[in-house]
Amino acid sequence: MKGDAVTAPHPSPLPEERGASRASPLLRAEALHKRFSVTPSLLGRARGEVHAVSGVSLSIPTGTTLALVGESGCGKSTVGRLVLGLTRPTSGRVFLGDDEVTALSGERLRRLRRRMQMVFQDPGAALNPRMRIADAVAEGLLVHHPQLSRAERQARVAALLERVGLRPEAGQRRPGELSGGQRQRVVIARALAVEPELLVADEPTSALDVSVQAQVLNLLMELKAERGLTFLFISHDLRVVEHVADRVAVMYLGRLVEEAPRETLFARPRHPYTDALLSAVPDPRPGRRRARVVLDGDVPSPLSPPPGCVFHPRCPLYARLTEGERARCRGESPELRTLDDGVPSAHVACHFAERM
Repeated sequence: MKGDAVTAPHPSPLPEERGASRASPLLRAEALHKRFSVTPSLLGRARGEVHAVSGVSLSIPTGTTLALVGESGCGKSTVGRLVLGLTRPTSGRVFLGDDEVTALSGERLRRLRRRMQMVFQDPGAALNPRMRIADAVAEGLLVHHPQLSRAERQARVAALLERVGLRPEAGQRRPGELSGGQRQRVVIARALAVEPELLVADEPTSALDVSVQAQVLNLLMELKAERGLTFLFISHDLRVVEHVADRVAVMYLGRLVEEAPRETLFARPRHPYTDALLSAVPDPRPGRRRARVVLDGDVPSPLSPPPGCVFHPRCPLYARLTEGERARCRGESPELRTLDDGVPSAHVACHFAERM
């Protein structure tokens, strides 16, 4: 397998460094909500609703990477599925360029999906164990490029496998004969086969050994630069996010609590939850160590999220507020806003973020 030297991913330049901030967004998500009914009772009545996503809005300029981070169960993967039209939102809209994903269905949605593909967390589950690798990569070509001859499909599959670092004979194997890293390369090749504009990468390295994670991340960043790809990169690993993201959006219990350029967020988080997440990441660099912030209690149930600010029951800042200020946290849900601190591109959903 080619390119197997373990090296750290190279940081991608910030949007403002490349002029990408002036580009029109390829992806826009507006006020997405998604609620799931829990298992019905014996009488067929729903026992409640899981508030998986609550009012999430995102915008990703063409050619950039937005990382969506947060603890397991916060709704990150649901946002990814909503963006791709794999799950219908309870309310809200998604646009890919000028096309509204949430308004399409059937054949029109199928045609649009050629422009957006997904790299799944578990490459073993993403591939049919009975299908040869070459056939798996060619699936999208059969659906979206039926005009290609068999020879043309075979040539394109061979070129894709070679580009992701696999030998030609890998195409004749089945997923069970490959390592986890090799299977993820196949998943990437399959996603690239239809020449998408947007890739949603859902924890693309979390199921891999540490020794191959950097290889896959380097491959994704190389492909982004070569093909001008736009990424929604979903992850809980902030060490990875710091290397691959242009902007970072932080989720907690279905809501966005902070969004900022990568360097801004890692240097000065403005939300208490972001500060707690970053404090848990070991950083040996001088001057970059943070005091550990330990949050009290457990994440509340999405069946009955707290009123007001959903983070207030665990918020370290809440304990330092007056009773009147605490009442506001308990009763009023904060909206994402820009602080008057000279960073107009950073947004935070906290009533008292100025106290951070």
